[in-house]
Amino acid sequence: MRNVLIVDDEKFVRISVMKCIDWHAHGFAEPRDAGNGEEALQILQREPVDIVLTDIKMPQMDGMALIKAIRDLQLDTEIIVLSCLNEFDYVRQALQLGACDYLFKPTMLPEDILQALVNAMNKINQREQTNHMIHSLSRKAYEHQRSLTESFLWEWIDGKQWTATELLDKTSELQMAWLNGEVRVMRLAADDLAACLSSKFKGNAYLLKYAVTNIVDETLQPYCSHYLLSRTPDEYVILFTLHPHEKQEQELLQQMCAQVRDNLKQYLNFAVAAALSKAACTLADVREAYLETAALMQPGDSIAAAPEYRYEIQEAIAYIDAHLGENDLGLERVSAHIKISKNYLSRLFKEVVGVSYIDFVTERRLEKARELYRTSDLRVYEIAEKVGYADWRYFTKVFKKTYGHPISDEE
Repeated sequence: MRNVLIVDDEKFVRISVMKCIDWHAHGFAEPRDAGNGEEALQILQREPVDIVLTDIKMPQMDGMALIKAIRDLQLDTEIIVLSCLNEFDYVRQALQLGACDYLFKPTMLPEDILQALVNAMNKINQREQTNHMIHSLSRKAYEHQRSLTESFLWEWIDGKQWTATELLDKTSELQMAWLNGEVRVMRLAADDLAACLSSKFKGNAYLLKYAVTNIVDETLQPYCSHYLLSRTPDEYVILFTLHPHEKQEQELLQQMCAQVRDNLKQYLNFAVAAALSKAACTLADVREAYLETAALMQPGDSIAAAPEYRYEIQEAIAYIDAHLGENDLGLERVSAHIKISKNYLSRLFKEVVGVSYIDFVTERRLEKARELYRTSDLRVYEIAEKVGYADWRYFTKVFKKTYGHPISDEE
């Protein structure tokens, strides 16, 4: 049923219009009426009105002022103007303001009024159908893009290789250019999924995921651009980059993670363990950061963060120590062995160990050389060979530059 409001300062006109139509038979509720624009505006502000039939000349607030007020309130109300023959200029202005039709009061018949009302109702129905279709298409487009985005990110996390150009094209296509900045990973795992599902969501995992997504969005929006991934209702992965004005500080990152966890507990009774990747990484290194949070994840209230020497560094150091005698111990070889990118490994050494990869390997070689000189009868050229230097003269120069004395002075 459509709601109609009749506005006219002449009561007999209002009563005549109200009595000349079988409202229910044509899809209308019993109409309301008002004696001027002010009364009509009060009704419009407290009740839904689909169609207004209004006179133009009225005391206190006339029809033109009422039409302007309706448009200022941005109401989707159709307006039919009731006019006299000498008011055509007003009618023209009313139509310019968005009135959909007009009727000449001296000659209008019940069928004229009904036809104008039906036309207005059809216009409303068409607008609502169009809006519904647009909303439906927008929703489908959003869901399709989200599906493509999740597939792309999970493929990457699961180990699919993309070139730098392909990554740039993909993130641009999916309108996620922010992922080309410094990306971090936050990982959440349910402590007791069954309890949460039974107490809040009646076993509906889809509703839980929807609620978690909303809580995460509202919590993180002030701090970062982010994207939430979930393949199962008990685990959520959040990729995010801090807004430019936010500093890359561990305290802020811990605060964000704590707020997400606390809000999930408070509003959803959803207790989660949380882990946060320590080193900022590019999208190309998301897989490594994801695996890092998986290794850190522990149940309980604390937020796990990457230790000073993470598993990638430990693996790299073990491999370096086992191959110190080989002079081709480059970054690319070691990163390939532990299955991460060389750029990511290089950054980890600088951020976690505090020195560049090359400086670390050099230091490791020289420390091994000192140990061999003190504990064996090997000659200098043999020691140089044992720690990866093909040219023993170059080895002695590096040693003296590093320690300030030749290796022969070692006790």
